[in-house]
Amino acid sequence: MEFTAPQAGDMTVFKALREDFKTGLGCVDLASGKIDPPKITDDRMRTALKFLAPERITLNLDCGSAPGSWRRGGLGRSHPQALQRSRSRA
Repeated sequence: MEFTAPQAGDMTVFKALREDFKTGLGCVDLASGKIDPPKITDDRMRTALKFLAPERITLNLDCGSAPGSWRRGGLGRSHPQALQRSRSRA
């Protein structure tokens, strides 16, 4: 689920997930063309932990196709270093 773009919604939707569901947290922005500072990615992870147990979360790159992301020109950009850094901090 994508959570780097404000127009994509917020993480309160996790309250509605069945207990047996896991989710991929889109926590690394692809649309901006810049690597997110660690604090921003950390904040996204910590927010998700308010709603889900850690074993129910997989850290992912955003898909880059949030509403309006095409306007920012970043569709398809990838930042594997940022995702790896986020995983090591989780």
